[in-house]
Amino acid sequence: MEQRGRAVTATMLAMSLFVLGCGSTGSTPHVDAAAGMGTGGGAGTATGGSAGNATGGSAGTRGEPVPPVNGRWGMFSFEDPVGIELSVSNGVLSGLGCYGGLPTTLLPELARYCRPLAGTAEGRHLQFSFLAEQITYAADVYASSDGQRMAGDFRDTSGSWHSSFTWLRAADDYPWLRKSSEPSAVGLALEALSSGGSVYELEGLVDHFGRPGILFLYGAGGTVVGTLGAFWETEMTWNDAEQTLVAGPVPETALDLATQLTLHFNGPFLLSVDAIFPSGEARTFVARSLP
Repeated sequence: MEQRGRAVTATMLAMSLFVLGCGSTGSTPHVDAAAGMGTGGGAGTATGGSAGNATGGSAGTRGEPVPPVNGRWGMFSFEDPVGIELSVSNGVLSGLGCYGGLPTTLLPELARYCRPLAGTAEGRHLQFSFLAEQITYAADVYASSDGQRMAGDFRDTSGSWHSSFTWLRAADDYPWLRKSSEPSAVGLALEALSSGGSVYELEGLVDHFGRPGILFLYGAGGTVVGTLGAFWETEMTWNDAEQTLVAGPVPETALDLATQLTLHFNGPFLLSVDAIFPSGEARTFVARSLP
């Protein structure tokens, strides 16, 4: 099994703003089993979350019931198609953790990239881990009350990297998150928009570790990721007349992750981002392209 290459955006690593999802040590397993499903390039983005800490937390979840999280999930904006199959009983999580896509009836051989998963669930707060070859992947996330979305920290427990990611429901008959066979309007728009700059600093925004806020436009993957959260292409709409990309609204996960973003462009250049948070607070951030 070849080791993961150092495909992380060098500029972002050099600035030490984020520890990106694919890691920089070359120690993370790279798999080709579900080729074409991963979002490529390690375009993950850390929104805080050192080892053992979830993304910003979500106070007050202990008194809430555990959401209906049983079933299959895919994590996006990571280089490989990481997927899990969860089962929860009396606050205990079990199931399967896979680093090369989830096995299906037509692709049972993907089971070789899966290992047992174990963890805990307390309200909407879930923690779980599983082996991926020589390392252990661990997640510390918050699930939405409707059981359709999870977001928070995902890391290598050796401490070589950690980053924030979002999980969405995966179909029973597909190894990961399904993408449309034809380019979507959002995907095409992101491809064009990222030509003006794919990494932006959001002025006045810092994560809970005091690091500057970042937003990454990932055209090839059809995603927008950053300090404010991560959004899949089916969660976004592009308005060509107004030159705006609207992400969400999505269900609440962690309190510091926006449920809706409105990105304002002038041609291919991002000007500002309007964010709405679970509390109802709305904020606007000026965007500055990073080299």
